[in-house]
Amino acid sequence: MNTIATIAVSPSEIEELVADFQDHSLPSERWTHQAHLIVGTYYAYHFPLEQAIYYLRSGIITYNVATGGKNTHERGYHETITQLWAKLLKAFVQKKCTGLTLAESYTTLLNSPYAAQEIMFRFYSKDLLFSTQARALWVEPDLKPITC
Repeated sequence: MNTIATIAVSPSEIEELVADFQDHSLPSERWTHQAHLIVGTYYAYHFPLEQAIYYLRSGIITYNVATGGKNTHERGYHETITQLWAKLLKAFVQKKCTGLTLAESYTTLLNSPYAAQEIMFRFYSKDLLFSTQARALWVEPDLKPITC
């Protein structure tokens, strides 16, 4: 699995991106995989897992609508992918980032295989992950448990 090209991100850039996501002013073209990772790492770093999942879920659902997107059975918010990333990022921060700042934790993530979007398929088959059920509800992995 490939890592994402490392781009130094300052603490203020992380805070700005998270704030723009939260107030829905982040342009949709900037809501990339890397932006998802920044926001997810922020919540994983600052909050317990269940709270991070709540903030991500509500934030993504409202962000999608505010930026003209829709949350349907075919597109938009995906519960299993959101929880998968929240759990993976929380485990990563706890196991690999002890004593690091948020910005250092994010850089550590980017330089690891855990930043690759394809990591989802280490835990889930495509058929299960892209099912309507997995989009709407949390579905346990069918390939292996989520670990970091």
